Amino acid sequence: MALPLAPRSYRRILEHRLDGLKTKLGEDSPAYQEYAGIAAAAVSVSDRETASTITATKGERHLQFEQLVARLRELVSANPEVHAFLLDNLKDFEGVQGNPASFSPLERLLAEQFYVLAYWQNLNQEINYRRFFTITDLVGARVEDPLVFQSTHSLVARQVEQNAVSGLRIDHIDGLRDPSAT
Repeated sequence: MALPLAPRSYRRILEHRLDGLKTKLGEDSPAYQEYAGIAAAAVSVSDRETASTITATKGERHLQFEQLVARLRELVSANPEVHAFLLDNLKDFEGVQGNPASFSPLERLLAEQFYVLAYWQNLNQEINYRRFFTITDLVGARVEDPLVFQSTHSLVARQVEQNAVSGLRIDHIDGLRDPSAT
């Protein structure tokens, strides 16, 4: 399973064992120079406190990050030694079964992400966000039935007209059964 990494995680992975790559390829090699430049760019893109990132808009930072990833892909596809080096770096983050301490780098890496991985049956214990709840907490209305749809929507429309509500929250709009039906 492939999951996205936060920009600051690229920095952690790219800088890992960087001296080893310098020794292997040589400091003056074009591949090392490009890799070192990408790693330096990852530092500036991921660091929210640098002057360049403070003045850059969110869109500009996203574009810089996408360009950095494109440069990295190009370098990895063109240079088997850099590709092998990155694969070895990633293996250092995997951990070793039976050795709990070896999972520390992976745990730090996962803690940097914009998401939380959790076993689906332990969501109530693992994730303490209000928006997550188990299916046993739900009560559903069969809105695919035209009569139920009309009744629920007319109730909401009446409450809006009477200023009984100040706003509406629509969850899971992507879960509509047949959005193109009339």
